[in-house]
Amino acid sequence: MKRLCYVLVFMSLALNTWAQKNYPSFSIEDCLSFCLINDETIAFGIVEEEDRSRLVLFDLENKAVKQKFDAALPENQVVFMLPCDDGLLYLLTMNRKEGQRRPLFDAIYSFSYKEDKIRKVYQELADVVIPSAEIVRTKIYLAGNPFTAQPRVFDVSTKQFEEFSENKNLRLLFATDEQKGCVVMDKSTVGDDDVAPIYFMDEQGSITPTVGNYDSRMVMSSNKAENKMPGMSISDVDYEWIIDAFDRSGFPHSSFSIATRPGLAKLYNQLGNRDEVRELLDMNASYLVAKGKGKVYIYNLKHPVTQKLQSVSDKDVELIRDYYRDKTTYTKTKIQSSALQSVYKCHFYQVNETIKLDEYSRKEDHFIVAGSGDDYQVLKDKSQLTALVSASFTIEDEQEAAVFQDALNALYPPDTFDKKHVQFSKKDGQWQFIRGESFGDKKGFIVKLNSSSQISEIKYSDHL
Repeated sequence: MKRLCYVLVFMSLALNTWAQKNYPSFSIEDCLSFCLINDETIAFGIVEEEDRSRLVLFDLENKAVKQKFDAALPENQVVFMLPCDDGLLYLLTMNRKEGQRRPLFDAIYSFSYKEDKIRKVYQELADVVIPSAEIVRTKIYLAGNPFTAQPRVFDVSTKQFEEFSENKNLRLLFATDEQKGCVVMDKSTVGDDDVAPIYFMDEQGSITPTVGNYDSRMVMSSNKAENKMPGMSISDVDYEWIIDAFDRSGFPHSSFSIATRPGLAKLYNQLGNRDEVRELLDMNASYLVAKGKGKVYIYNLKHPVTQKLQSVSDKDVELIRDYYRDKTTYTKTKIQSSALQSVYKCHFYQVNETIKLDEYSRKEDHFIVAGSGDDYQVLKDKSQLTALVSASFTIEDEQEAAVFQDALNALYPPDTFDKKHVQFSKKDGQWQFIRGESFGDKKGFIVKLNSSSQISEIKYSDHL
């Protein structure tokens, strides 16, 4: 069952695709750990060099190393790096103990970049499973399952743990340094439906009235309408920031925890190299950081890189093109359809591409081009169809809508599974042409008309 849940989580993430891709603005090789410094354009990383691991300060804007440090890192693995209001960077380490399946919390260290020194400020003596860690001003919140225990709160100014709250039923959902406090729930108020009211607790311990609800229920199904992930709903408009703050908390995140944060899931699905990403490491208003395939990837959120950066020289690209040009043949076949002639002002052709790989094998592909005279364009996006529609074609009734559907059938023939779903209907002054169905979602075209019933826009969607 657990394996099925993970598969369905991946399916739900994969199905939420967004048009614009965001590729890494740059990447860092052999980076073991990484953290952004609040909303600044600098970040700390631990990079593995030939002779040792080293703390490094990065300039994200200029995509460069700003400074390398000589301070000896702790022997045990650093799992969290937390920038603090006292000007220090706090490192949390873990260790492994024989007989313990999960890694254990080891110690807390402080790093002064001005002195280039690392000092141990706390050593854990008990066997405590490594918790999640977040910092608010000078307090580190070490939390596990919110339903089982309160977080441990370590004040770096006193080097002591302190009580989270006198209310023993109060539980931490997440801490936010940006808002200087915690979003909490009262365990005693969790209903039979696993829904509990949530509150905001500031750094002085003052708690607001209810600002929303936390729903811990999870339902995973191949039927999208039945899917449900744990999450929050906000009822107080003054605290709508909680949703965005939740997206930026609790790192690192992988499949399941990404899916519980809709805003983060959207950004994850936009990643141009998503298949290479194993987990998301950190995020602020400007950058998202991910890790996978031995690299840390930095994505610019304010100025996304929408095309994959070229990794070979222009000269090498030209040589590759020449190589494939000699091995590639094309055949062009006109798509015959009276409906196409009625709807569009151009002719359409299917072009078959054949690449000879060696003496015995070849690779074949095909695409559609639209042409008028000697002018041709490849249909890379279905929205290009709008500009190709004949001005004389209108959709005033179902008979003319059927002609448009026949034209779609000629350009994009439905497969055996999709044929039974092909249909059209008029809704809110526009036409929907359904071409198929996937996991309960209808996919197809939305056709908008002007006041003369001429087509003003053709848009394709996987979620009609």
